[in-house]
Amino acid sequence: MYRSNTAHLQPALFSTVQSLPESQRKWLEESWAGVFYREFFGRIREEPFAVLYSDKPSRPNVPVNVLVGLEVLKAGFGWSDAEIYEAFTFDLRVRYALGYDSLGDDHQPVLRSIYYFRARLVLHYLETGEDLLGEVFRDITDQQLSSLALRTGVQRMDSTQVASNICDMSRLQLGVTLVQRAAGLLPPSERERLAERLAPYLRASAGQYVYRVKGREATRTALQKVGELLLVLREALRKSHGEHPTYRILARFLAENYHLQPVAESPAAVLPADAPVLEEPVAPAPPCPEPEDPAAKAPTDLSGAGAGARASASLPEEAGMDAIAAPPPAPAGAVCVRPKENAELSAGSLQSLDDPEASFRRKGNETYKGYVANVTETCDPHNPLQLITDVRVAPNTTEDATLLLAALPALVGKMGLGVLYTDGGYASPAADAALGAAGVTQIPTAIRGRSPRSDRLHLADYTITTDAQGRPQEVVCPGGQRVGVTHSRRGGPMAYFPGAGCVGCPHATGDGCRALPRRRTGDRGLYLSVGQVACAQRRQRCQAQREEGKNPRAAVEATVRQVKHPFRAGKLPVRGLYRVQNLLVGAASMVNIRRIACYQRRQTPGRAAGGSADGGRRGEEAGGISLRLRLGYLVHSLLCLWGPPQLARA
Repeated sequence: MYRSNTAHLQPALFSTVQSLPESQRKWLEESWAGVFYREFFGRIREEPFAVLYSDKPSRPNVPVNVLVGLEVLKAGFGWSDAEIYEAFTFDLRVRYALGYDSLGDDHQPVLRSIYYFRARLVLHYLETGEDLLGEVFRDITDQQLSSLALRTGVQRMDSTQVASNICDMSRLQLGVTLVQRAAGLLPPSERERLAERLAPYLRASAGQYVYRVKGREATRTALQKVGELLLVLREALRKSHGEHPTYRILARFLAENYHLQPVAESPAAVLPADAPVLEEPVAPAPPCPEPEDPAAKAPTDLSGAGAGARASASLPEEAGMDAIAAPPPAPAGAVCVRPKENAELSAGSLQSLDDPEASFRRKGNETYKGYVANVTETCDPHNPLQLITDVRVAPNTTEDATLLLAALPALVGKMGLGVLYTDGGYASPAADAALGAAGVTQIPTAIRGRSPRSDRLHLADYTITTDAQGRPQEVVCPGGQRVGVTHSRRGGPMAYFPGAGCVGCPHATGDGCRALPRRRTGDRGLYLSVGQVACAQRRQRCQAQREEGKNPRAAVEATVRQVKHPFRAGKLPVRGLYRVQNLLVGAASMVNIRRIACYQRRQTPGRAAGGSADGGRRGEEAGGISLRLRLGYLVHSLLCLWGPPQLARA
């Protein structure tokens, strides 16, 4: 049964915090713990989480704001579950941040409560698509922006690669692991029937099996055998485990890594007795190659003895080669498999059996398996500090422009976004149309594609006026001619420059002018598509920013680093898109808390600055130590030179 937590609003008369000296209590209130309690914990709305609990009279729930705070602290400091619970039990700062003012509380949540709460969040997300923790981040960020009176019309955006907690497996290792997991689902009768074929894969781990496969040809042969066995296992599990996650992963792995097609009904197509028969049609694929050696036309049995060998062993000696050369035809509906080449694999193909949403991406000379995170923050120069406003996670095959389109409605609707600084990867025709419709100006720091020729005018050298839909209306050429744009159904938008105005223009000779001369009239015509005009205007904004010598977008790269800093090498200790998103949202929340803490310390009279506006743990800890405490540490060090300190004993 759901019940809100308001106990933290009434502090105890006698508590651990109250027993601290005044200077230490003030230090605690000004530290990250006090800022977390005031700026995050106290702003959590618990009512949306009521859907996770029963509405029948029962035992009250563990405080939701405490559980949410634990999730955020875990992500912000990069702690494990055991570490966050230990800190919650014995660290007064962590307890103070979560509304507790004493150590040693018999009614505090246990570690199991955190697991149950996390499982309910994931289940609710899978059933409804509602991200409750993400809503908490967005709601609290809106409150922080409002209370600090920060301007949100100018923001910047950047993306980064993040990896989930998965092993880097080859296709063969993934296939062998699938065989081992699928074998565990087989009924005893099926497992006994396939025992001989399963034996090579169940003797050791998948990594040990792959280690013994040497060479490219041996790997391809092993992939072929694994594919044949997986096909048999898929048919064996179809009726009994058709809805099991392992079966769905098995079917996806086969479809992504193998060509499947019905075997042609011909005497040359020889299959084992347990060859699977499709119950549903398969996608067309190139025909399975036939071996050149007639003796090798029969499929090889994984136990070491081929079907042809078993057939010859069952025939009498007087039957001769004629009997062996005439095997029975393949059964109707039988299929064969052939491994796909590496170039045929999709970047979104399965990378881990435990994280089906992770994908593969190559950027430059680096390869990544996992997800891409998109971070947006304010960057108005009049703001005393900048806060992260949006965090989104997607498979790393997602383009930056797609991430921009996903974040744009919230940035425009709630924050009134007007100017957005990005890099060149966020530009696309769809993004141009959406940004233009929303009235947002995108200023990129680079442009994708080839650089324009220096000896020829580029469309960015023209001044083009457009309407609200991005259609060109008026053009001014570098020579100063101003003409309107003619829109026709057949030719598209065209701008015609009178030939008389081009006399004496240095660009009119040769092919230096982009506008081409017309034979009949002597005028010059310039074709203007909406996409070309948007790209030219984007290039103009990029060039204007370079000429100013400023790059407001650059600082967002440091923000991305701060969000990923708690996780070594950008690899998160969780799997799955939803869990990765929750962890990065929690880390972004702590980045905002640290920045607010540094800002508030700078506003306190007589306090030393704790670092830059972007904050940091080292800066805030140094700034939180008062001059009196520093002198106390110095005196203590001098006294220790005379001998070790003596502890008072009762």
